[in-house]
Amino acid sequence: MSTTAADVTAALQHWHAESYPKQIERIEIAHKLSETWENRVNDLSGAYNDLEKRRMGAGVARMPWQDAVEAKYYNMWASRKVAFKHFPEWLRRICPLSVHLARYQGRTEEDDDRRLNGWRALLEDWSQVHELMTNDKNFRKSLSPTQEQSYHLLRLWWASTYCDEELLAATRKILKIKRTVQSAKNPLWPGNQGDMAKHIKADASKYHESLFKLFLHEIHPMCWEPNLWQVILINLQDVRYKSSCLAAVQQMAYSVLHPGNTRQEPYPKTFKNDEIRHRIASTKTSHYSPYYLWDTESNRTVAVEDLPMCPEYICISHTWGRWRTRTNADIPGVPWPVPENRRFDVKGVPEKLRQIGHRFIWFDLFCIPQTRNAQAAKEIANQASIFKGSSNCIAWINDVNSWDGVLKALYWIGLKSWTVISPGGAELVQDKLVEATRSAEGPMELMLSKPDPQGISSPVTEGVGEPAGWFSSLWTLQECALCPDMQLYNYMLERLEDGCGTPITLRALMVIIFETGSLFDKIWTSWRSACPAAVRHLREMSLMTRLDEVLTDGSPVPIVVHSNSRESTSNRAPAIMSAIGVTDWYLPSINNKIKEPLVHGIYPLSFVREAAIKLGAQFYGCGGHYMRRLKKSKLWQAAIQRKHEGSMLPFVKSQGWYSNKNAMYNSTSIDSTDHDSVSSWTINGNGSVSMRSVGIVMTSEDETSSLKGECAFACAAADGGEKVLEYGSTDMLTALKSAVYSSRCLYAVALYEDGIAMHGVLLEQLPFSMSNKQYLVKVGVFFLENHLPPAKPVHWEVL
Repeated sequence: MSTTAADVTAALQHWHAESYPKQIERIEIAHKLSETWENRVNDLSGAYNDLEKRRMGAGVARMPWQDAVEAKYYNMWASRKVAFKHFPEWLRRICPLSVHLARYQGRTEEDDDRRLNGWRALLEDWSQVHELMTNDKNFRKSLSPTQEQSYHLLRLWWASTYCDEELLAATRKILKIKRTVQSAKNPLWPGNQGDMAKHIKADASKYHESLFKLFLHEIHPMCWEPNLWQVILINLQDVRYKSSCLAAVQQMAYSVLHPGNTRQEPYPKTFKNDEIRHRIASTKTSHYSPYYLWDTESNRTVAVEDLPMCPEYICISHTWGRWRTRTNADIPGVPWPVPENRRFDVKGVPEKLRQIGHRFIWFDLFCIPQTRNAQAAKEIANQASIFKGSSNCIAWINDVNSWDGVLKALYWIGLKSWTVISPGGAELVQDKLVEATRSAEGPMELMLSKPDPQGISSPVTEGVGEPAGWFSSLWTLQECALCPDMQLYNYMLERLEDGCGTPITLRALMVIIFETGSLFDKIWTSWRSACPAAVRHLREMSLMTRLDEVLTDGSPVPIVVHSNSRESTSNRAPAIMSAIGVTDWYLPSINNKIKEPLVHGIYPLSFVREAAIKLGAQFYGCGGHYMRRLKKSKLWQAAIQRKHEGSMLPFVKSQGWYSNKNAMYNSTSIDSTDHDSVSSWTINGNGSVSMRSVGIVMTSEDETSSLKGECAFACAAADGGEKVLEYGSTDMLTALKSAVYSSRCLYAVALYEDGIAMHGVLLEQLPFSMSNKQYLVKVGVFFLENHLPPAKPVHWEVL
């Protein structure tokens, strides 16, 4: 080998052994895809390219490691082209706590020293966040609800409030050791978690494991990548939600083993997508105080305008309309006759309200004129403002006299939770669980024995009646959506509390029931026979009402979907309009002398159209049990007679607990963009949707598709079942072709993109057309990791 060749070979080997690892570390320390990262990648490639030119000039053979180096460099730039997107300022409110802290303190987010010494920065930032939350009210006010909730979850975990102190002692010990360790690795990446999980004893508690993971997401500097924010924030939102669910279960389970503990902390406020909730709330900036309040000191209805200012008040949510009688009662202090009902004596309500212990109370019968005048209509339209402006909300479940069965069911669930969330839990609660099982065999007050009026049962609800009246009312669905953390009171005004005396809020109750169902999933098939009746009925009540979706999701779509299962004796639209922010149609409709026809006999067309505009493309994206009509004669008859099923709508003709619609969308979406064509669609009075422009992703008649990416869909099958493409597949076209019936084309039509994937509906072309109009029906939903397609003109009507 010549001297030149030997020098080049030595230079390459030295670069690979010495310079390359250091340059890679500098690249990894920088925020991915940032300007700093780009400059360092260019420095790496520049040095390498110079050496490569020398190698080629000297005729030296390629080194064995060169292919890997070049592939890594190529992948770096390829990832920038695909994934780079500037972080939008409006998402600052849901960024990690450490990022918010840096901004509050005026520090730069991109700090090589802090990222390289990530464990030291983790402990320092956590200490500063805790100090500021304790002593700086401006910092507390600067946090969004989801950031504040994360802090409280971590604070209780760090203090071992509801878990073994030994676990946090082990965590602090390893973090103290790690404090001096430098690393450019993200501790959340697969392969980097094993040792830490062992040292912190993650396998000893699901709660502890989940909260440590949240701790890293929120505080460790290497876990934040602002230029990969779509993936990072979606993962963070998901971890926040799961951690709060487990925290609620842990708190309730702890109260079972440690009743009477004097330290009371509110149950977590669990929500999936605070950003969607914030955006929706920001569109309703007007605040209206109630016109009337009930004053428990003077025992009379008072006009708020006659008071010096609107006082602090609480709202009472209850149901009575379905049991109304034809008589009214004159209540001293109430300036209108009050309708009587068969559920409770309205004459005794003033005394009951006095028992609650609040001076001013908003109670509909005493605060909305029952003469249904213009003031009453205005108050109904302002329900969102009234409930959200209250200091607290109470659900008065007036057909429940005791919490005995509910508490016994929760006690059993708490004990059973220990067998799942902690390896040593089964032995700890073994003896108590035997007695708890026997004790919980009685009735559970929130589920009535009345048979379902539809005469329908399912494996989940067979042999059970229906939930208590408050849980089946459409009006209370709206009220609990507006105040998800309302406290539950029975007829005797006894509050539902855990063993430590902490109120179990409605949201906490539904999260605990649903989340423990997921925790017990492996034994759920035998749970029906293995668990006591009260527990089974509590779980079934949860599955029938799906309040966990309504109360934890930022999107209003679940409210519309689950309104299908609720009852109302009056116009259904006003009963949910405030909760979903669809109120513009209401006051004009009252003054309209011509009664507006109802879509499917349920909602006025003006309400439905406004809902579609305000809720956006997700309005059309619900899943369900779709039927594919096979006979052409039946389809033709449906089109001619205009008997459309409204397959695109989130509500259906048939109502009750077994509605065939479900809310199906990406609940962690943070950057949703509707396809341009969706806003041009028109909902017709018969429930069909007219389309003159759509975004066609692909059709079953396409020979090939250039759209690649992981995908999934659920589509009605010709045999009445369902064809499902599980997430992970990258060949949606082949799956789409396999779902075709006869020669009817299937269209995958885009609805919206959430930054990671596009979501849409599967429409089946029907075998006829009229006046160049093509008829279709929705038969499924899909998502595909790709971008929205361009709009295409069509002449469609989706039945």
